[in-house]
Amino acid sequence: EATFTDIPDEVKLMLEESDIEAEDGELVISRKITKTKSSIRINSQTVTASLVKDIASHLITVHGQHETARLLDRSNYLSILDSYGDENHVRLVDKVGMCYDEYREAVSELDRLMSANADKNKDMDYLAYVIDEIEAASLVEGEDEKLEERFRVLESFSKISEHMVKAEAILDECDILSDLSDELEKAQAMDPGISELYDKSMLISEMSSDLRHEIRAYVDNADVSSEEYDTVSKRLDEINSLKYKYGKSISDVLNELEQAKARFAELSDIDNCIKKLELRVEEATKKLSFASKEVSDSRKKLAVDFCKKMREALAELNFNNCDFAIEFEEKEYSKTGTDNVIYMISTNVGEERRRLDAVASGGELSRVMLSIKSILAGAKDVKTIIFDEIDAGISGVTASMVAKKLAGIARDCQVICITHLPQIASMADEHYLISKESKDNKTYTRVKQLNEDEIITELSRMLGGENINDNTLSSAKDMKNLANKYKNELY
Repeated sequence: EATFTDIPDEVKLMLEESDIEAEDGELVISRKITKTKSSIRINSQTVTASLVKDIASHLITVHGQHETARLLDRSNYLSILDSYGDENHVRLVDKVGMCYDEYREAVSELDRLMSANADKNKDMDYLAYVIDEIEAASLVEGEDEKLEERFRVLESFSKISEHMVKAEAILDECDILSDLSDELEKAQAMDPGISELYDKSMLISEMSSDLRHEIRAYVDNADVSSEEYDTVSKRLDEINSLKYKYGKSISDVLNELEQAKARFAELSDIDNCIKKLELRVEEATKKLSFASKEVSDSRKKLAVDFCKKMREALAELNFNNCDFAIEFEEKEYSKTGTDNVIYMISTNVGEERRRLDAVASGGELSRVMLSIKSILAGAKDVKTIIFDEIDAGISGVTASMVAKKLAGIARDCQVICITHLPQIASMADEHYLISKESKDNKTYTRVKQLNEDEIITELSRMLGGENINDNTLSSAKDMKNLANKYKNELY
């Protein structure tokens, strides 16, 4: 759980948009992790990880070991310089980005039309064929569904008709009922008691005759015909052929027709379209050129002040007689304008400035990045900075100077630092020991806040390893006292 006060205005706006209240001007971010799930809350309200990430970016700056590696990639230099700019500079950066998008859109459209113009006649012939083929079909949305339903009925009737005709033939060819009635009639003449059986035989004979007539009537009067079956079948074949070529449904086919008409009209008037787009590209180029110059001029002004502060910050980190400068090169139009910047540095008297990524060692890059972070923190009013092993590649006097620099940053914001160097650890106001232990085949991470005696013990261990003795304890006390004295004078 983390609690933040003095919330920046941009964070307040983000909270309002998410209907989250900042009670008493505080913002509490908490996360609960169980075996099955995890949940994140802001002021007791469940939120998404993406929202927390966006909000945290305005509250905390994290400097990990990978951050220093960014200085080895010159493509990051421009964004670092832009980060130093104020709101007006940010607007200029955004403006040049929007102008570039408009420029690229116009250029891409012009390229498309120029390419289309080369194949104009062939494309128009094809589009005319598509238009004629679809229009000739006179499609109606939903027509295919009705035809398919009717086709199923017609297809079924052909089978039904076949069985009905066979049934009628059976009745026509069978004289057994007639013979039955004749025999019972003769028997009745000799025994009147058989009259009831005779009557039943006559009834069956009449029913057989009626059944034969009804079967014939069903076949003759059915609302189907082989001609209709052929017509529906051909129409479905035509529609399915178009759907196979131009879409999965009649709606898709008709949409393809409209697109083909629009494309045909465009190609018919392509020369005028190209002229209009050329003017649009020309106008977009002018806007982009002006926006690029605006942001470039702003960057060059920023660079002067940024380099001055970098030289001051580096001097505080044991870069004696260090010279730092930013050189500008012009590049083709891009989303960031036409500027390409190179960080140049000289760490020794008499040496010419050379590219930072080519000459700086790991320890030097760590100090350069610390200087950058301290300058940006002051410019952006960052409330919390986390430094993860900022001490990589440094020791001795340089480590002490880095510790003092961190103390200076801590005057204006909260600094959380993970370190293995006693010089840096001794400068802290609060100390936490992070350790790991294994128990029952599981590993646990422990975080413990140290009291005054424990602080001295840990500093002693950092100074002398596991061999803690009176000398290392005395050195740890002296180091801590000197650090406290420096901070008292600083604040």
